[in-house]
Amino acid sequence: MADRFEDHCWKDLVGEEILAVYKHYQRETYIGKNPALLAIDLYNLVYRGGPKPVSEAVREFPSSCGIYAHQAIKPTQELFALARARKLPVIYTTTETRKEVKPTTVQATNRRSRESQREDYEIYEAFKPEAGDLVIYKERASGFFGTPLVAHLTRMGIDSLIVCGESTSGCVRASVVDAYSYG
Repeated sequence: MADRFEDHCWKDLVGEEILAVYKHYQRETYIGKNPALLAIDLYNLVYRGGPKPVSEAVREFPSSCGIYAHQAIKPTQELFALARARKLPVIYTTTETRKEVKPTTVQATNRRSRESQREDYEIYEAFKPEAGDLVIYKERASGFFGTPLVAHLTRMGIDSLIVCGESTSGCVRASVVDAYSYG
């Protein structure tokens, strides 16, 4: 797995022996002819507490990604600028908080939840949606589960996604796995 993309992503994290195990799955990596930018959960809660170490930020703001979120602002803005310059569709996901569409008797999960405000899940100022952007409201980790995202992508003829967001091990991963599963 020594092509440029895989080497870039894994060489400092995964040893040659493990890469050899996965060589069978090596494939060409590309961006299709009609891609879109999918921005996962770039909402206010992720940035609360400022650029502190995560272990410190989560004491007061349990959903904060701390320093990691703040270090990602500039590169993410650059990605948005490039996507917009190329006139790619920009799609956001965020947590559903709209009371008019969220019955109080139904919960998406049994996990302990905290009181949140609509403002908590608004897109962070550095990445505010522009006219024509699409915002998908979700109740689970994946931007696809129980949402009309697939229908929008199909209608727009999107053949690949460029994905960014917070946090990689949670909602980004869940959305990418579902995107792959939908083809």
